[in-house]
Amino acid sequence: MAEPKGAVEVVTELMEKNKYTPTVLGKRIGVKGQYIWDRLHNAKKVKERQSTDLKVSTMAAMLRGMDYKIVAVPADKKVGAEEYELK
Repeated sequence: MAEPKGAVEVVTELMEKNKYTPTVLGKRIGVKGQYIWDRLHNAKKVKERQSTDLKVSTMAAMLRGMDYKIVAVPADKKVGAEEYELK
């Protein structure tokens, strides 16, 4: 079983896997590419938010832009090959 990952790790990995740039993803969800970049990589913005992770609503929007979704399942359910468990 894969180790649980943070929201930023999951979104970044899916962007790389599906070849989405911040600009392309931003256009798909109606924000500027800089917004995506700031949420995922900009250390100063992360410090201002006082969090190294994403809000669920922000993560959900980014995932929808890549045709993914967030699903809650019982904790004892195994994580599949194409699925991610969050920390």
